[in-house]
Amino acid sequence: MKKVLLALTLAFILTAGSAFAEDPRPDKFGIGVVGRYGGSWYTGSTAYPGLALSLKIPNLPVYWGIDADLHDGWFGTGVTADFWNIVGVEINPVFGWYLDFGLYAGLGVGENILNLDFGVRLPIGFTIQPLDFLEVFIAWAPRFGLGIRVRDGNNNDKIYFGGGWPIEIGVRFWL
Repeated sequence: MKKVLLALTLAFILTAGSAFAEDPRPDKFGIGVVGRYGGSWYTGSTAYPGLALSLKIPNLPVYWGIDADLHDGWFGTGVTADFWNIVGVEINPVFGWYLDFGLYAGLGVGENILNLDFGVRLPIGFTIQPLDFLEVFIAWAPRFGLGIRVRDGNNNDKIYFGGGWPIEIGVRFWL
């Protein structure tokens, strides 16, 4: 049984070698917009919309997101940094899928509340590039981290395990 498991593991490693991808556009600048919809592990299943600017700087394998959320008297802003493709598979020249690893940090302000959070993200998604300069993508980007919530005037300050489960849909232009 151990030999069969070892043989299957070796076969997987050899065939998956092409799945670990380099950035397909290392020398190009990318800019786009991302719509996000998702909730927070901390607040339960409350879902909220958000909007982000997507940036890719040439020769740096990091996809940046600068986002803003506005809902129910709450304003949040943050930054994400996703490192290109733990796994990236090009199914054909137009369509592919990916699994990234990233980091996030956020700041939120509401009525008498200040919230800071940070942690890791694991976006998994699909990408379609119908034209050389145009990319459309959709991803589920769960994130896990720590947060600090400070409430002015009472003793409900707390450190908590946080994160969320956003769905992201975006368009990116390559220059």
